Amino acid sequence: MAEIPLLDSNEHPKAKMIKLMDILTDEDATAEDMKEAADMISKHETSPEEQFEIPAVKFKNEQQEADFGEQIKLALTDLEDYVKTKGIVTFEQLASENPVKYLRIKISGENKRRSGIFLQENLMKSCTDVFIKNFFETHGISIISYRRFSKYPIIAPEDQKVKAEGHFEYSFDSFWKDYGVSYTAIDNEERKVLYHLLSDAFNLEVQEKRNFIVSGWIS
Repeated sequence: MAEIPLLDSNEHPKAKMIKLMDILTDEDATAEDMKEAADMISKHETSPEEQFEIPAVKFKNEQQEADFGEQIKLALTDLEDYVKTKGIVTFEQLASENPVKYLRIKISGENKRRSGIFLQENLMKSCTDVFIKNFFETHGISIISYRRFSKYPIIAPEDQKVKAEGHFEYSFDSFWKDYGVSYTAIDNEERKVLYHLLSDAFNLEVQEKRNFIVSGWIS
């Protein structure tokens, strides 16, 4: 696939939302900051829709596009089966915003490798449960890592191939440290934006071959 450049440099609304959240939750925000926040709110109150462009790619040929579409279907089925193992067995449970949830699929390796990530709010533990699953097989021991600091081992049978998975409990307090946002001070839609950002911070690493470590959650 080839990347298509943006036509202009309009700022994506997600970046504006994060900036607005930062200002509104900052106790030391200046009068100038608050004026900027008020201007952003006023602009979106009077604008029925936002015009912006997002990065895009194009396929080299029709067969590659068809193959990618088939992998999307398979990945959605894989992810549906995976979240069922976490207690989400009905559409009503998945659509409910209590607790807040976020799902994402990723396809790589020339459309041959499918991965899924599932984030779910855990109010009892004051954390977000992060679940990652590879829907392709690899060897040996796998680890889930976050920003290269914390690693939680997941033991896989030696000399066997498995579809590696990992779990991490990301505390609500960490949102303030990593993103400058108080998790309890924002609403569900803003939490989903944070979950999207958080999903990029995790990586599931596996042994592709016995003594060779590669990323299992790759771009």
